[in-house]
Amino acid sequence: MNKKVLRQQYLKIRNSLSKAEVLIKSRKIIARLIELDVYHEADIVLTYINYGNEVRTIELVKLIFSSQSKQVFCPKVNGDEIEFYEIRNLNELATGYKGIPEPVVSNGKQPLKIENEEKKCLLIMPGVVFDEECGRIGYGSGYYDRFLGNVIASKASTGEFAKRSRKHFHTIALAYECQIAPFVPMSEFDKKPDMIVTEDRLIVIK
Repeated sequence: MNKKVLRQQYLKIRNSLSKAEVLIKSRKIIARLIELDVYHEADIVLTYINYGNEVRTIELVKLIFSSQSKQVFCPKVNGDEIEFYEIRNLNELATGYKGIPEPVVSNGKQPLKIENEEKKCLLIMPGVVFDEECGRIGYGSGYYDRFLGNVIASKASTGEFAKRSRKHFHTIALAYECQIAPFVPMSEFDKKPDMIVTEDRLIVIK
C-alpha cells in the first residue's frame, strides 16, 4: 500500500475519534511522555500545536508554562521549510498555515538555530501513520523530513553530529494506538523519530 492511500486511510480512522476519546487518550500520552528521561533532561521542547484530532500538544505546552521548567518553541512555515520560534504564552500563537496555530513573529524575533544550540532539545513530531519500527508518514509536505535533514547536515558538517547530537537532540512522535500500522513504506529522505509515545506504550527505534 502506498503512502497516499495509507495517509487517507489513517486520517479517516483518526478523524473518527470523538472529542472525549481525543482528550482522554491525549492525557494518557502526555502523562507517559513527561515520565521519560529525554523529556526531563530537555531544556528546550520544540512542539507543533495540535490541529483537528491530533494528540493535544496544547496540554503539554500549558504544563511546561505552569512549571516554568523549559523553553517552548513552535514551528512556523516559511516557504518550503519550517522554523521554530519561542513562545512564552498561548497569546503568542495565531492561525497560520492551513489553519494551524503558529507563533506570531514580530519585533525582530529570530528562529532557533539548532546547529548553534548547546542546550538539550526535544522535538515533538506530528504524523498520520506510524509502525513499530518508528516508520512515519506525515501530511505529505516533507517539512519535518527537511528540517531534520538540515539538522543532521549542519551537525555533520561541523563534525559535531556523531559526537554530541544523540545527547543533545532527540525526537519523539505522539500518536494514538489506532495510528500504528503493520508497515510504513519509507524513502531515503524520510526521517524516523527516535521513539513514539501512544496511550498504551513506548515504541523505540531499533
